[in-house]
Amino acid sequence: MQTVYPINPMVEDDYLSNISGRWNKKLEKYYPNIKCIQKNTEYKKSFVCFNYALNGIVYYNPINCQDGYYILKDNFKQIPIEQARKGDILSYHEISDFKSKYEKPCAENCLHFAVIFKTDRTIDNTIIKSKWGIDGIFKGKINDVPDTYGNTIVVWRRKK
Repeated sequence: MQTVYPINPMVEDDYLSNISGRWNKKLEKYYPNIKCIQKNTEYKKSFVCFNYALNGIVYYNPINCQDGYYILKDNFKQIPIEQARKGDILSYHEISDFKSKYEKPCAENCLHFAVIFKTDRTIDNTIIKSKWGIDGIFKGKINDVPDTYGNTIVVWRRKK
């Protein structure tokens, strides 16, 4: 059962760094599949991706993505994208050569979290929502994220 998937992030970090911290419509023009659904003025600035994705699921705030990964590992199970549904969580990982110490998704290479908003149970047509640091909350497809978030995803569902 496959639960780890390679992806191709579409947002170039060089472009994003030019607008980071001051959301404007340039991002939506250049990347039309991505929509800012809440600017930071409308959402808690201290929340980052793992706080947003795990909000209401855990009783404390993780400090970083590694903490968030351990929360997933303890409270969630990995599932195939074909079983995904709204509300499931994605973790994004950077796996560069699949031969190193961190060749599989783990806490050490976990870089981002998102929540499934809508899915047809494929990578290409699953819509996610995620918090992009200080920029706000964005909605787009799984690949519509900054390339610094990694090249691999894992789909998670809360254990019953």
